Amino acid sequence: MTSRPVRRIVREPDRRGRRLPGAGGMNGQEGSGSLRTAYPAAAAVVLSAALLIWAGFADPLCNWDLVGYTACALELRGTPDSSIREETFGLLERSVPPVAYQDLTSSTPVRIARATDDESLLQHLPFYRIRFVYVALLAGLSGIGLNPLQAASAISTAAALAALLLLLRLVPGARTPWCAAAVALGSLGTGLVEVARHATPDALGAFFVVACSAMFLRRRKAMLIMLPLCVTVRTDLLLFVLPLHAYAFARLPFSRIPTALSAASSLALAFLPHLAGGYGWGTTFEYTFLRQDAYPALLSGSVTPAAYLSVLRSSVASIPHSETWVFLFVAVLVLGMSAKPNPGAGTLVSDARFVLAAAGLSALIHFLVFPAAWPRFFAGHFATALSLTAFLCLDRTRLQGG
Repeated sequence: MTSRPVRRIVREPDRRGRRLPGAGGMNGQEGSGSLRTAYPAAAAVVLSAALLIWAGFADPLCNWDLVGYTACALELRGTPDSSIREETFGLLERSVPPVAYQDLTSSTPVRIARATDDESLLQHLPFYRIRFVYVALLAGLSGIGLNPLQAASAISTAAALAALLLLLRLVPGARTPWCAAAVALGSLGTGLVEVARHATPDALGAFFVVACSAMFLRRRKAMLIMLPLCVTVRTDLLLFVLPLHAYAFARLPFSRIPTALSAASSLALAFLPHLAGGYGWGTTFEYTFLRQDAYPALLSGSVTPAAYLSVLRSSVASIPHSETWVFLFVAVLVLGMSAKPNPGAGTLVSDARFVLAAAGLSALIHFLVFPAAWPRFFAGHFATALSLTAFLCLDRTRLQGG
């Protein structure tokens, strides 16, 4: 009886001489196993994308920010101050359902004042004018015939969907079917569905956080342009951007002068809107947490330590009851940071762990500065952390990427 020769699976080297994981041979059993996992992963991605599209277009929120952003878009298109209120509420009355319009115009004394008093509405616009990228997009889409709700839904849905698709390619090499399925389904619980429904720039902010993280991990020089652009979408993203600038300056193979210029641009763009007439932290804090006035320009803008601590204690106490997503976010961060990398994994793991740390630290500082644990503020941070943690935990054999 002759012995059968043993077939050895040889892994073919790539162009740089490294042997790629799993290359060189696959028997029928391995192929069918890959297909069995690929189909459910593809279904998870399609299901997640379909849910985001449905949430954004079929079930949008007519949140009260829609009033301010619509007025700012009209202002940008040249509408005089004397006509902004009339045109804003005329557009909204024709665009949103009657029940939603009634809520926007008469549910609180502040909303009644904005709907009936020109000066009250104009004094609210500085809260929204600082999001000039979002306002410009709204103005552009309204210029081609979309009403305010349609334009806001288009922006938020497209940004949330783009963030989801980019999450699947956030880290080089993290392309196993189970990792893709975990990221696609898990991202639905990170706030992407919520930001897809909101008429706010939060979905754009989530996309920019994911995009900057992807460029950072691939060490693309275009990141130095993308980081300042983050701040033009949401000024509070400066808290996430600055740590990446510092890491790039110290450890990434970029020239230090362009890196320093990028950081300086981020700082300038963050403070420019406030120098141009926007409200400062004190007025925003006072209006949001202490006293919603029909004429915010008349607020003192000063917050006492006692008032700040009272708001902070109240916000912390609300987390176990209404903001339980915070516990999931913390668990994802801890799991990702505690994942043990393979020996010789290279710099990708240390870069990914730094992005995790930056996401967690910037979210914590944001909450301390503005004590609101609203998931729409942190959807990009949470989704990025989930993707990186899934990569570190489920794809340990390919930590160096492709």
